[in-house]
Amino acid sequence: FFSIHSFPFFPGGSMSSEEPRIEVVIDEKHEAHSVSSLAPSDTNVLDDRTRAEEPPVVQRPLSRAGTARKIGVETPAARESFRRSAPVERTESLMHQIQRVRQHHVQNVRLVLDGVKLSAIPKTERGLVEQTIKERAHLLAVNALEEALQTNIAAGLPSAEEVAQRKVVFGLNEVPGPKRLPLPILFISYLFAGFGGILWVAALLCMLAWKPLGEIDGATPDPTNIGVGVVLLCVIFIQAAFNFVQDLKAIRITGSFRELLATEATVRRYGGKVMRVPTNDVTIGDVVLIKAGEKAPADLRVVSENGLRVDNSCLTGESEPVHAAVDSTSENLLETRNVVFSGSMIVDGDAVGIVFAIGPKTEMGRIADLASSGDSTETSMHVEIRRFVRLIVGMAVATGVIVVVVWAILGQTFAAYKGFLSVSAITTNTIGIIVAFVPDGLPVCITLTLSIVARRMFSKNFVLVKQLGTVETLGAVSVVASDKTGTLTQNVMRVAHVTCCGAAVSLTAVEATQLLLSNDCVVEPSIALGLCERDVSEGPSESAEVAGHTKDQGGAASSSLSQNIGAAHHIPSAQASSSAVSADQIAHQSFKCSSAQGGDGRKLQALPLRELLKSAILCNGAKTDLSDPHRPVFLGSPLDVAVLEFVESTSSSLDLVQIRAAGMELAVLPFNSRNKFMLTINRDPSLPDTAVLHIKGATEEVLRRCRTCLSSCGTTELQISHEINAAILQKVSEFACRGERVIGVARHILNRDDYGVSYPFNVETMNFPADQCCFLGLVSVSDPPRVGVKEAVGLCRSGHVRVFMVTGDHWETAVSIAKQVGIITQEMDPQDPSLDKTSLDTIANFKARNGGKSATNGDNRTSGVGSASTTPPIVANRSISDSSKILRPARAALVVGPEVPTLTEKEWDWLLLQHEELVFARTTPEHKLAIVRELQARGEAVAMTGDGVNDSPALKLADVGVAMGSGTEVAQDSANMTLLRDDFPAIVKGIEQGRLVFENLQKVIVYLLPAGSWSEMLPILANVFLGMPLPLSPFLMIVICVLTDVFASLALVYQKPEAGILNRRPRRLNRDHLVTFRLILFAYGFVGMMESTSAFLVYFLFMADHGVMPGDLLLAYNSWTDGYVGKTQAELNELLYGSQSAFFITLVVCQFANLLSCTTRSVPFLSPITLNRKRFNFYIVPAMIASLSLALIITEVPVIHTLFDTRRVIWKYWLWAALCGVVILLLCDVRKRIIRAYPSTLLAKLAW
Repeated sequence: FFSIHSFPFFPGGSMSSEEPRIEVVIDEKHEAHSVSSLAPSDTNVLDDRTRAEEPPVVQRPLSRAGTARKIGVETPAARESFRRSAPVERTESLMHQIQRVRQHHVQNVRLVLDGVKLSAIPKTERGLVEQTIKERAHLLAVNALEEALQTNIAAGLPSAEEVAQRKVVFGLNEVPGPKRLPLPILFISYLFAGFGGILWVAALLCMLAWKPLGEIDGATPDPTNIGVGVVLLCVIFIQAAFNFVQDLKAIRITGSFRELLATEATVRRYGGKVMRVPTNDVTIGDVVLIKAGEKAPADLRVVSENGLRVDNSCLTGESEPVHAAVDSTSENLLETRNVVFSGSMIVDGDAVGIVFAIGPKTEMGRIADLASSGDSTETSMHVEIRRFVRLIVGMAVATGVIVVVVWAILGQTFAAYKGFLSVSAITTNTIGIIVAFVPDGLPVCITLTLSIVARRMFSKNFVLVKQLGTVETLGAVSVVASDKTGTLTQNVMRVAHVTCCGAAVSLTAVEATQLLLSNDCVVEPSIALGLCERDVSEGPSESAEVAGHTKDQGGAASSSLSQNIGAAHHIPSAQASSSAVSADQIAHQSFKCSSAQGGDGRKLQALPLRELLKSAILCNGAKTDLSDPHRPVFLGSPLDVAVLEFVESTSSSLDLVQIRAAGMELAVLPFNSRNKFMLTINRDPSLPDTAVLHIKGATEEVLRRCRTCLSSCGTTELQISHEINAAILQKVSEFACRGERVIGVARHILNRDDYGVSYPFNVETMNFPADQCCFLGLVSVSDPPRVGVKEAVGLCRSGHVRVFMVTGDHWETAVSIAKQVGIITQEMDPQDPSLDKTSLDTIANFKARNGGKSATNGDNRTSGVGSASTTPPIVANRSISDSSKILRPARAALVVGPEVPTLTEKEWDWLLLQHEELVFARTTPEHKLAIVRELQARGEAVAMTGDGVNDSPALKLADVGVAMGSGTEVAQDSANMTLLRDDFPAIVKGIEQGRLVFENLQKVIVYLLPAGSWSEMLPILANVFLGMPLPLSPFLMIVICVLTDVFASLALVYQKPEAGILNRRPRRLNRDHLVTFRLILFAYGFVGMMESTSAFLVYFLFMADHGVMPGDLLLAYNSWTDGYVGKTQAELNELLYGSQSAFFITLVVCQFANLLSCTTRSVPFLSPITLNRKRFNFYIVPAMIASLSLALIITEVPVIHTLFDTRRVIWKYWLWAALCGVVILLLCDVRKRIIRAYPSTLLAKLAW
């Protein structure tokens, strides 16, 4: 009842009667309701409405600069007066009411864009036009939509100019990717990230210490200060450049991966020419041709289709393909079947559609916008680094302030202290404190660690990590919320079971393959039940009427299947279950098997199975691509393709091409949701002028048309009795409970005298007998779990990581797959038989335990599960009042999507804190977001996996978003990492690597802090408080921090995981930090004190060997000048420079001992486990050599002596340093042995 008209827009002049305007036309049949919907104050405008000969029109002139906006209602009699008198308030209210009418009435909609080109609409009105088109396109008749979008189905858009203009108005067909900082801004941000800020302060202070502070009182500026400042600036730029390059590599890899995903679309343009264009070139009004194996390039309205079936799992999570239609089937855009959404895969058939939404206006774009507007979660590594930076900066600033204050106080209080340290000198000491506290090599080590692990995951596990910090966050993951389709499963249908001879013979795919290859085989009696020789005439014909229902072709049977059996045969429902349970036994007792071979087994012939598969091949809508004769490709519905692939994989005597060629198709009725079966009539090559009817589809529908079933010999038919019928339906129920889709297959050899090959078969009128078929058997298909998923779930469980399933699919399928992959492992409780293997906890149980009542709807069904097909077993089969059966909580629970928004905090706590195994089914993107938020609110680190557009908001919110390589670009943009091979077990590898990263970074920090922080700070404090000559110069401090320690610490990056790393509990994000009190206590109080003591020992030995005793050094203050202890100022300076170099090399050598000790946390280094060739980290040796070489360069090269006042150290002090290092290593090993032997002691509790 609405139409939008666009009239010519003239660039100049005033608005005329032909100025552009959007009009909403209300059909006369809706007139009364429309009038009643308007506000009373607006009814005077409609006085002439009922007398108008044309439908009343609501006008909204298109806005233009300098032109007033007018809104009103027109009739021929009131047009001029309305334009002159309608007030703005009235018109705004009127438009509001018209909007209400548009929302409530969606029948008989006409959308017309009349006048000039659609591309001429001003951008100010673009949003309204796009939204109206999207809301109404699926409700219009095809010719009305064609007229509205100014296109032609047969010819397409008329010209390239029109296409270009529409692209200007409506934009490109691209979903905006994640926003990234410009590269220059990104690089600048790294200059101030992490420790960059405090290093900038230190560099600035160095410059000030050189000039002007170095010139106070006529002093000569010390060039060492400017040298140290330049070194600090180099450190800042090197760290920023390193981090920038690593991020740039990740960006380029992601970009190249997206280029591989670029697709094209087939469109009809320029007078009917069919051409291939890039997907982003498609625009509104384009006529698009789609076929099996392609993805829809935009949101399309189907205008013609030929057996089109669409996989919307990327949007809805449902693995069941949707059968497309031309006419609207629902007012809801997401539920109608005459729309194909952007990104949806075409699994069967072909169609022609008109584009009505592109880019961000598509459903995929809408969800992508939801994902981009959500809060992105900061990685735990960023949080930990920021916390560590704050800690270090706080300690450095506090210590620096204390030193300056003490210097000022002592300088004013003690005469000996006055003039001891100049302003330049105290500034230099403050710089030394800052440098001492900042582990300058840590940022490089962190980035390199994450980069190495990310590259390792990419090369070995094909995992693309977009954010390096994600690698470590994986190690903290405590819950993996996994999607089902395409993540846990292969998203490819495979034949699982084949049942023939009624229901007497049920084989797995492997057993069926063996039977086909061997023609017959001896099997156990439980497999080959005795359906054999029995003449049809032995008993009266018994119809196989069945009252059950299925969801689709091969759809899972409903949970009330046994009741349907009972209803079909007019037996009480209580007996139906027992009848079904004993059906196999009844069948076995009712028929004699003449082919029994001995008493241990029966000889099962392959003929019945071959006949079943032949019919399934002929009654099959899949097409065969023989471009590669050695590897044919099948295109069609997943079920049809699964059957053909199974036959092809058996390499048996069933030749697909030959069977299809010989059985020429005479008539075909494609599968549709109304009939729920497919029917074909083919020529029988074995009989002259004979046609055979083949039927395949929902088992109940097929059984209705069958009177007999094929015997185990494959040559005779048996009457379908009540027992056989019950046995068949029992098999359907068994397969459905496993999450398998089941189809029945039957055939009927038509009488050639009446229905020969030349007979004019008409599938619409069914002018042939279709209700006298012979039932051949069942074929069940399933989306099998991916290889290694079950083992991966087991490893997660052993690592105290819970794996939940969060899917949009039906709960029956979800629970079945969850059991197959080990997400649900709950077994029967011997003390409580009511909790069997299929029973799961539900919200209804929780309410019952707490004395509450589950909300019910009108037909007394449990709230949240609207029908038998959506009711969990524990709800459907148990009475809520029977509390004795449900008071015991189960380990596993099931929640269906509609229940999620209604859950209270108490119910969330019960679900998430008291259950190890959870399945969320029928979830929407909003439900997934809520689940992630609730888990995070309870302290869980969540890894969310998914491949569809509907997963993207939750992927972005989760601590770690994991997308599938075969998934949508929207999901990959929202995720932190992508599994290029859709390999779920790679997540387990990532968890292990993440824990290894965290542990190795802790080892790096333990290595860096003793010498690079504590042992550098103590010399400054000794200088300021004890008046000693500075034992370590600021330059040598920087050398340790950014050169000698960095090379050695990088070796720890390659440290292999210690035993049992996956068996530990994941760290708690809010409690288990990267730097803890125990780690600092160990680094400073144990290793740091030993290294500082060793360095001071060598320092004092050096001074003593040159005639300066320790007592001469303490409280020296201003005495350290010319003539002190009988030495000139030049001699004192040389002595100081030499002692500083000795202090320096002692720290370097002691750090080697610390490096070896840090390779393990609890195992002594000097043990067979650590020194084992397979576990030893061979990167340590070259790292130590590199550090030692740098130390030698610093102390041996004359140029550096001149620039930075270093001196050569003789071998004697190197030996003292080595001895100190050995002692430190031995003491560290003794500590580890004590901790391992006495884990309850205070020493063990304080271990990091």
